[in-house]
Amino acid sequence: MKKLFFLAAAVLLSGAMQARNWRINSIPEAKADFPSITDATASADVKSGDVLYLDPGCHLTGDQRVSKGVTIIGTGFNLGGSEMESSVQSIDIQCSDVVVTGVHIQNTLYASKDTYKNVEVVRCKIGTVSASAPMLVASCYITSGVNLGYNARLYNNIILGPVDMGEGGIMRNNAIVCSKNNTFVSTTRCTIVDNIIINT
Repeated sequence: MKKLFFLAAAVLLSGAMQARNWRINSIPEAKADFPSITDATASADVKSGDVLYLDPGCHLTGDQRVSKGVTIIGTGFNLGGSEMESSVQSIDIQCSDVVVTGVHIQNTLYASKDTYKNVEVVRCKIGTVSASAPMLVASCYITSGVNLGYNARLYNNIILGPVDMGEGGIMRNNAIVCSKNNTFVSTTRCTIVDNIIINT
């Protein structure tokens, strides 16, 4: 009987600890769980490890602050644009263990402290990346350059504008296009492998 009780308690506890999914949409008629990423990560109901989904056609203005280790999933992006595409004006990551994927970030993605670990930005369209965190930026389309800190990883991106890799990072398989008036790649003790770098 004791074994059965402990087994039932373990099953209930594991179910309670599973990540939850939350919908984000700033339009009240959408009846989403939260109107913004900031509100979601500030809520006591949202825990680290949860997933935030941006509704199709959702457009969030202002800086969206990420204060918990969550995964943020957008609808992807089309270079020509789409009415179903969701977008965010800017994202300010303020913690570790954050994943952002499929999000159109119109202006800037920030992650300002080098103590933020396990930050990944994958398959996003971004204006500018400005981060001190040792983050991974992979398979993104970046339209206004990159400014990264220590031990960052930049893989398989298309980047328009200058790249400042900081120190100790890795640049691999990127296509970088920059005007001749800018220092197009700035690094200190970085590994640079198999990139296409065009200084126009």
